[in-house]
Amino acid sequence: GERIDRAQRGREREFLAPVTEIGQAVPAPEMACERLVLEADATVVLTVPGEEHKSVWCGRAFGLEHRARSGRPVITESRHAASALDLEDFGPRLRALALGAGLRRAKALAFVADGAPSLWLWAEHNLPPGTVLIQDLWHVLEHLSVLAKDLLGEAWREPFARWRAMMRQSRVGEVIAELEGEHTRRRGLARERLTDEIRYLRNGQSRMDYARYEREGWPLGSGAIEGECKHLVKERFALTG
Repeated sequence: GERIDRAQRGREREFLAPVTEIGQAVPAPEMACERLVLEADATVVLTVPGEEHKSVWCGRAFGLEHRARSGRPVITESRHAASALDLEDFGPRLRALALGAGLRRAKALAFVADGAPSLWLWAEHNLPPGTVLIQDLWHVLEHLSVLAKDLLGEAWREPFARWRAMMRQSRVGEVIAELEGEHTRRRGLARERLTDEIRYLRNGQSRMDYARYEREGWPLGSGAIEGECKHLVKERFALTG
């Protein structure tokens, strides 16, 4: 394991080496694509006593050209990165993953993640201008469905269905305005819940243009990296022994 880690980190350093001169040779990418998707997430695993909440950070890169459909999208080629340490260790590995997957040659890049502020801050400082930032739609809808249940009880389905449709149509501002109207009429815990969710939507609003993303063919959610977290990491840590 240590030998593999040293070899992998050596390869990552090659991709991360700064380009300081015109015409400077850079490592050839391991994958070629015109429209690159980079996804990142973390999963909590059980390891040894005292580390019950240990996070493993995971990244996955693939081209839109490498997505096929068989009922649901299937990725035919991708590259991966992970770290069981922290985001400080994982961040450079994620950038090296993007470079190794063809970032320098890609015509467009999208970064997909959930609402974790640390990942969006990393993207701001490490990805090129013009990167399409996409906050996972399904996490957003989960927030709204729980809010609807908390506020309305058994009558939650109709308002949630309306909010869901509005989100898919990139009408995030209208959803926020509706929640703000509800905020003025509520008191106590309900008002606190609305404050939290309004803040959540405002913080991510610039990453919630889902109608545009769908029109341009980008993924609306981070299912590719969540599948990796589940199957390549979490299930292995959860095995008996």
